[in-house]
Amino acid sequence: MALKAKKISGAELVSQISKATADLPATTPKPAQAVAEPAEPVEQQRGRGRPPKPQREKLEQVNFRCSREFCSLLLDASRDVGMRQFIATLAKKAGYDVPEFDLQPTAKSRVL
Repeated sequence: MALKAKKISGAELVSQISKATADLPATTPKPAQAVAEPAEPVEQQRGRGRPPKPQREKLEQVNFRCSREFCSLLLDASRDVGMRQFIATLAKKAGYDVPEFDLQPTAKSRVL
């Protein structure tokens, strides 16, 4: 024998809830008060006087296939400055408008 929950109407539900919550304080929001201006600019409050961090440049990964000889040539030529900086310098010398970010040295976390 399975017990089935009795279906009640919305009015019955309201009457049951109102009886159970009659002793609770009302939770109506107070009228909006004028918001006082902060004493410090928001930037100084968040960072405690430090300038905001600059946004990082979004990076894209570039892959291509080449012969082993060309790969060795690229590795040897870019060993001192890094692949990105090497290719960016070649593009700059060829007359392309290269962002300064790509011409700057990178952190060498991987060295072959």
